[in-house]
Amino acid sequence: MPHYRKLVGNKCYLSPLTPEDAERSAAWDNDLEVALPLGDEAWTPTTAEETREGLGEAGRHHSHLFGI
Repeated sequence: MPHYRKLVGNKCYLSPLTPEDAERSAAWDNDLEVALPLGDEAWTPTTAEETREGLGEAGRHHSHLFGI
């Protein structure tokens, strides 16, 4: 699925996350170099399926989640 460029900058753009982004998002969440600076709970591993469910739930509640 192509990414919709919601907010475009000089070097990157923000794109809404979708359930199709779950594999990559779960990998980031489980990477301590990414998770700890963001304040995430490093001791709780996240599966792609849990991430997929969370992204779907956020969409149903009209929450805004973006990826770079």
